[in-house]
Amino acid sequence: MKPLLRFALSAAVVLPAFAQQLPQFAYPSPPEAQVIHRKDIVYRTVAGRDIQMDFYRPASAVAGAKLPVLVFSNFIGGNPQREWNIYTGWARVATAFGFAAINPDSRNDATEEDFLALLAYLHEHAAELRVDPDRVAVYAASAHVSTALPFLQSSRRPAAVKAATMYYGVGNVEQFRSDLPLLWVRAGLDRPGLNQAIGDLAGKAIRQNAPVTLLNHVSGYHGFEVLNNDETSRAVIEQTLRFLAKALTPEYQAAFAAGRLEAEASGASLAGDHARAASLYAEMAKDRGNDIRFLMSYGEALLGAKRYREARAQFDRVKEIGGAGPRDLGFRPPGPARWMAIPMPRSRG
Repeated sequence: MKPLLRFALSAAVVLPAFAQQLPQFAYPSPPEAQVIHRKDIVYRTVAGRDIQMDFYRPASAVAGAKLPVLVFSNFIGGNPQREWNIYTGWARVATAFGFAAINPDSRNDATEEDFLALLAYLHEHAAELRVDPDRVAVYAASAHVSTALPFLQSSRRPAAVKAATMYYGVGNVEQFRSDLPLLWVRAGLDRPGLNQAIGDLAGKAIRQNAPVTLLNHVSGYHGFEVLNNDETSRAVIEQTLRFLAKALTPEYQAAFAAGRLEAEASGASLAGDHARAASLYAEMAKDRGNDIRFLMSYGEALLGAKRYREARAQFDRVKEIGGAGPRDLGFRPPGPARWMAIPMPRSRG
């Protein structure tokens, strides 16, 4: 068994065992009258078996409203979780933040297939459910992260999923996608091996300049949403829902998309893939020819790719524009300051 999956599963065993006995959800739930709850909706049938979900939305949603959707994933299927108070609590609270929330069942050998079928159902029944099937966020926790995270970071991830949060879990990911805002929540009092794995994997994401935010609940246990009924847990829950709600807005998505290519180029440089970084910067160069910050990054990528003549041209352009300090251009300023300057190779032609 791979180390990341072993840590995820070993730390997760406590949650199912106590799921039916745990205290109430840490964040106060809206009154019953404010939540529309539809149980046992069949979203697909396979070999005579109905695969069901529970659906929640705010009762105040006006006719014609298209609510963003938050799916509380069951990416290790075969273990129904719709009645667990940790999931009913999340779903009800999510409606207070403007979400339609879904707790689905799935089959253990077909979790991805069932998830895609769920999204198809949302498209087919969008008007009836009053949801926007193209604005979907996913929550996965504990052992579910071991399956959900690799899927969401792969090319198989549907375009409808535009944000995600992973709670106290890990999965095997080599390359993080640049187009998925992700909030990763770590429970500080979880098993040391799991938290070490989360730190290592989150560090990899940061080195790739992936859109990952790590939120550390320093005094939280695994399953803190029901095990730590205090203000610190409520703050983390609220930050999670606000993060996802903001990430699904058209304004955020537009700004995120506008900055994605440059962020990806920066990530390639950080990872040492200077040739790819230079190629990505070249795609933007015609529109950024007077931006010294961009030109410096482009020049550094070309320098790393050993394309010295082209790198020199970018740095010369920075000098022409002006506004960069002497340190940025590789010259030592007068005085006692000590710093590492960027070497400027001689032109070879």
